[in-house]
Amino acid sequence: MFPITQFPPLPEGMKLSGDGKSVIVVVPPHGALADYTFHVYDIESRTSIPIDPVHELNAIQVVNRNTVIARRHSGSADASMVQLDLLTGQTKTIATADFPFASPDGKYLLKARNASAGSHGASVTLRTIATGVDKTFDLPNPLPSNYMTPVEYVAPNLRTVYYAQGTSATDRRFTKIDLFTGVRTDLTIPEGYRSSGIADALGDLLIIGDGGTGRQRVWNTTTGALTPLYAGAFGSGSADGVFLSSRTALIQSGLPLVEGDPNPAGLVVGTIGGSSWRPLMPPFHGVRDVRFNAITPDGGFSVVGYLAMGNEAGGSAFGFLRKNLQTGAFEKLPGRSTAPWLQIAIQVSDGGKKALLQDQATKSVMYRDMETGSEIPITFGGRAFWGAALAPAGDEIVCVLAKTSNQPEVLVRWKPDGSYEEIPKPPGVMKIGSVSTSGGTIALLSDSPDYRVAVRTGSSTVWRAIPFVEGANPWGGIALTHDGSKVSVSQSKLPNPFTRVFYTRVARTSDGKTLKTHLFNGRISGDGQWLLNNGNEGALHIPTGVVVPVAMPRSDEEVDFAGPWLTTALRGVSRPMAYRIPLLRAPVLDKITARPISGGRIQVDVVGRNAGIDTSPLVYRYRIDDGAWLSSSSASFVVAASDGPHRIELYGENAQGRRSATGWATAMADSVPPTISNMNWTYSGTDVSLTADFGGLREGSFDFSFVRMAANDRRVW
Repeated sequence: MFPITQFPPLPEGMKLSGDGKSVIVVVPPHGALADYTFHVYDIESRTSIPIDPVHELNAIQVVNRNTVIARRHSGSADASMVQLDLLTGQTKTIATADFPFASPDGKYLLKARNASAGSHGASVTLRTIATGVDKTFDLPNPLPSNYMTPVEYVAPNLRTVYYAQGTSATDRRFTKIDLFTGVRTDLTIPEGYRSSGIADALGDLLIIGDGGTGRQRVWNTTTGALTPLYAGAFGSGSADGVFLSSRTALIQSGLPLVEGDPNPAGLVVGTIGGSSWRPLMPPFHGVRDVRFNAITPDGGFSVVGYLAMGNEAGGSAFGFLRKNLQTGAFEKLPGRSTAPWLQIAIQVSDGGKKALLQDQATKSVMYRDMETGSEIPITFGGRAFWGAALAPAGDEIVCVLAKTSNQPEVLVRWKPDGSYEEIPKPPGVMKIGSVSTSGGTIALLSDSPDYRVAVRTGSSTVWRAIPFVEGANPWGGIALTHDGSKVSVSQSKLPNPFTRVFYTRVARTSDGKTLKTHLFNGRISGDGQWLLNNGNEGALHIPTGVVVPVAMPRSDEEVDFAGPWLTTALRGVSRPMAYRIPLLRAPVLDKITARPISGGRIQVDVVGRNAGIDTSPLVYRYRIDDGAWLSSSSASFVVAASDGPHRIELYGENAQGRRSATGWATAMADSVPPTISNMNWTYSGTDVSLTADFGGLREGSFDFSFVRMAANDRRVW
């Protein structure tokens, strides 16, 4: 298997080359990509080559590492087939008609068409690329279909096709055609399976689906035997298995591998008819159901919670993984017998060692030691509480105890030893809207007109009010920096019935002084450098006032970068606790060009740039024809090469070690100067003819001119 994580999200189509060394990968639109992209992955070197979109091609088959067969659309109704040389970037037209299939060895193309009333019958056409000769086979009595083709299955080598014929599902049957010999074989589909499709074929074996029981079967068309593809409890009504051999198969299933397991199986491999199947990918790459991601306040770690299977989480039903965001390394943490209640936000602190979560069954809030798996229930004599904030060091939790019939709402500080103390609320505060704690500082939002936002630092008993923008109301809550020295307050007001204006006030917690008010809706980041927006408005860089694009990660995606931290109350809708802000993003390559120069050398010019706010100079790492990687600190450099065509692969790397995607360019090196010999000229009247022998020319042209040296001297130079 090649590392699928090179192509997030999961690729939708993969085809193996004839030599078995390369795979073509079709990646669906994601992120900033608005269209499908095609890559050729070399299995031995574990490198991928993107197909330049400038070719406007839909790649359908890879022949080898450097050769692809693709469809080029020249208009809305027609297309041509081309062969693309990835080394030189040159294309060669191999058919002026549309052929949806190509063989892995690059020798054949295939297309099929449905019957058209009064025009033509159904047929399938096999073209030999080398000769351009077509062999067309009629498909009599095709089953009426809404699809563009009656063909049910095409073998990867294009030798065999299956098509359905009949008048309805009751008399539906398959016909197998050997396109090389022309031999046809009619197959009577077993009763109960006549609405089935064909997922894969291997010799006399077919994988078909049974929509009635939601199971898949392997049908031996010679003996008539039907074998369950999988003997256990999982399966799918659609036939989506693939033969690896006559005894083993690969299945893509959206249902659990084992009855009672809540996770979809994904891609699994096993013995046909057996009950033991194994997943191809580890939990954190998609096979397991990831329930949340949370980043620690120090920005160094993320903690992932997922539904586990077997012994992968020590036999527990719910597993935890901690990722070091600097090195990318994962480590397993002790699991939990049940999943946390995911209606609330999960908070993690202390480098991912401590967490605040809520039990699914009892709804009790638990303080969890992530490294040992031990949990301490947070209780206050049976009294309910609705809000909590875990300190970044993981050593305390600030909670809001709910009002009862005879007790007012109370603010308390809870310690891991089970002790807690009441913290007097600001004067006149009856109801607390949200609470945050960091660096020994507590910040809250309340219903008091004098203390709409209040902060209290260290051991001080004094609450300081953070003034609102005149006429504004709370909007989006409060946030503290990691050290608790600054607080942000998001506010809004309506200057007229049709307009809402947002403000974020940043204040110093030690004295409540307003530092700056920004026309922006956001919360301050842990390092105090950014205002982060909950939507899609980007992030404001406080020192410069520049707004940069930034996306909030989904709760089920893997977090790639260390980001600032947002404290949230322990209630409401589950959401990530941090933005994946592009403070230090990977650099971008915009263009690579390569051209030959004298002496058998190649001139390489690169247009690259940093992303995010990084301004460090880029170093360009390059290699020629899969050779050793070399470096250049300049975007324009010269490389020596032997005569002939060459491929230069290149990526940019910044001072933080972040790399761009790898790009490539091709050029022809030529160290042999051209030669001219046996030059002769003749003239007749005003017409002059020149003949000569030209040598040593790989690319380019010869230039010459005629000069009259004197009235009677007609020498040519």
